[in-house]
Amino acid sequence: MVLPFQITPFSSLSQMTTPCSARREACHQLVALGTAHFHVRAAFSAGDDFTPKDNAIGFTLDNLETLIAEAAKRLVNADRAHAKHLEKLRAEARQQVESEE
Repeated sequence: MVLPFQITPFSSLSQMTTPCSARREACHQLVALGTAHFHVRAAFSAGDDFTPKDNAIGFTLDNLETLIAEAAKRLVNADRAHAKHLEKLRAEARQQVESEE
C-alpha cells in the first residue's frame, strides 16, 4: 500500500533549529500518522469475513497506534519546550523594555 504522503523520520526532531520548528514538525508527524491510520483502517475487507489481508492490516494498525502514542508524547514535549522558549523571549523583551525606560 502506497501512502499519499511522507513521514519525516522521528530522529530529525533533534536537528531542528528552534523549538517552534520542532513543535511544528512534531505536529506534522502526528497528523501524518493519524492519516495513515485512517487510510489503513479503510482497507479492511467489507463484510464479516476475516482474510489474511485483514490480519496484516490489524497488525499494521497496532503498530501505527504505538507510533501515534509516541508521536503524541513528542508533541507534548515539543509544546512544553516551545512554551518555555516563548516565555524566555517574553522575559528578554520585558527586560529590554525596562532597561530602555
